Amino acid sequence: MRGKTIHDSRIGKTLMRWLARIVFRFTGWKPAGKRPGISRYVIIAAPHTSNWDFLYTLCLAFILEIKPFIMMKGDWFRASVRKHPSALAAALSAIPGVEIPHPVETNLVFASFAGRSATDLVARFRAAGVLSNPEGSRPDLVRFVTHLDVSLDDVVEAARRVSATLVP
Repeated sequence: MRGKTIHDSRIGKTLMRWLARIVFRFTGWKPAGKRPGISRYVIIAAPHTSNWDFLYTLCLAFILEIKPFIMMKGDWFRASVRKHPSALAAALSAIPGVEIPHPVETNLVFASFAGRSATDLVARFRAAGVLSNPEGSRPDLVRFVTHLDVSLDDVVEAARRVSATLVP
C-alpha cells in the first residue's frame, strides 16, 4: 500500500507544490498553519460541499509537504459503471415493446415490458444467463443492476439475450 508516489519524487513534489500555490493564489485560498512536528498523525479532511474541496485538500497537502494516504467513498472510482447502465437502458429501449420509465441515475435500470409478467420474464432471462428482479410496483417492471465487473460488451450481450428471450 505504501508504494512510491509523486510525493516521493523531489522534482514531482516541488512541481506539484508550485502548482498548488498557483491554484490557491488564483482561487483566493491561503494556506494556514503548518505541518505537525511529530512523525505520525492523522488529518481529517471531509470535502462535503463540492468536489473542489478535495482539490484544495490535495493542494494544501503539497504546500505543507504532507504525503497523504486517502480513503474515499467508492462513487469516485465508478465513472465507467455510470456509463454502462445508460448503455443498457439505450439497448433495452431499442427492443420493441420495452420502455425505460425512469431516468438512469445510478447502476439500476428499470425496464417495462408492456403487458408481460415481470416474474415470468425474470425466470426466462435467468435461463438465458441474464440476472434481474421483478421491481414490484408494477407487474411488468423488471430491475437490472450493473456492477463494477460488468463491461460494455457484457451490457450488449445481456440486451441481445433479453431481446432473443422476448421473441415468441
